[in-house]
Amino acid sequence: MFKALVEKNRKAGNLFEKMPHVSEDGIQQLVGDKLLEKFDKNEWDSIKKASFFQKTTYKVPTGIDYSGTYFAELSKGQV
Repeated sequence: MFKALVEKNRKAGNLFEKMPHVSEDGIQQLVGDKLLEKFDKNEWDSIKKASFFQKTTYKVPTGIDYSGTYFAELSKGQV
């Protein structure tokens, strides 16, 4: 819907053109398999510097031991 708005409405399109465009790379560092990798404190500090939040998922496979992963540490809410 947003795309249709800025393409069909000249004023909305002009305003959108003036907005700064920001890359999503910083917020997607834990998307995919990275979320289930072994947690590394130094790398986590680097990830936090890239963005104040991270896109993750609630859809993780069942029957796997997640101990020590980014998913496990984030689930604890202490990092």
